[in-house]
Amino acid sequence: MKVISFAAAVAISFSSAAFAADKVSVQLDYVVRGNHAMFFVAKKKGYFEKQGIDVTAIQRGTGSPNAMRLVGNGNAEFGFGDLPTLAVARSQDVPVVALAAVNQHSPLGILALSSKHKLTKPEDLKGLNIGVQPSGSTYVFLKAFLTVNKMTMDDIKQSTVNPPYENYLLLGRVDAVPGYIDAEVPELEAKAGGPGSLSIMQGSDFGYAVYGSTDGVNFSSTPFVTGTGTSGSTVISFAQQSVMAVKIKETGSVNGALIWWSIGEFQTTCSM
Repeated sequence: MKVISFAAAVAISFSSAAFAADKVSVQLDYVVRGNHAMFFVAKKKGYFEKQGIDVTAIQRGTGSPNAMRLVGNGNAEFGFGDLPTLAVARSQDVPVVALAAVNQHSPLGILALSSKHKLTKPEDLKGLNIGVQPSGSTYVFLKAFLTVNKMTMDDIKQSTVNPPYENYLLLGRVDAVPGYIDAEVPELEAKAGGPGSLSIMQGSDFGYAVYGSTDGVNFSSTPFVTGTGTSGSTVISFAQQSVMAVKIKETGSVNGALIWWSIGEFQTTCSM
């Protein structure tokens, strides 16, 4: 699995300056956007070079699922994509792993024009025509978001759209679209009429938060991972933590009231 080779390559680069820099490529999930800046800044300022890494290409993509496949089949050493799509890729035996989480809260949400629809709770989506791209990460998010909030795809109307699917919202062809609030929203809001023109329902407001404890009694005030759960089985990916115990807090609500749920079985992977 090529992504794992990075750790070994860095270790080797520290041992002797005589070794040539490791040539790697980065596969982005979509066209270049603000959340990709770290790759370009680090390359320009020589941060990669100082660690013995030669980033030969930073390639634009067509979606997180495709980025996972390209890394999994060896066309790129590293990729950028969302964790829910990575969990799905792993279930399909795509050999990729998560090295770091850029966002501590999922940037995925549901977007609508506030002049037409006010989104305040998941039930507001019922009956709406939602633009979806079945092969994209936003579709994975939409299905998970509906499931955790006791809804199904049958509760909405679907229109298959192609990127940039935000245009379908502006043209009134769909009522809402799933999207990234740190990517689509700034440009979409500017075209829709400025601040306040969008009604945004962020997925992480209706999910879970996981806290760690080093003594089994006192837990950190800041969760080390948050996300949206799904019925049946939920895979939670996060950076390695040194803890004695974890606490999972339900964060979803309907009309201001918490949604009650329970965990029937909990499995985790630990290293000693």
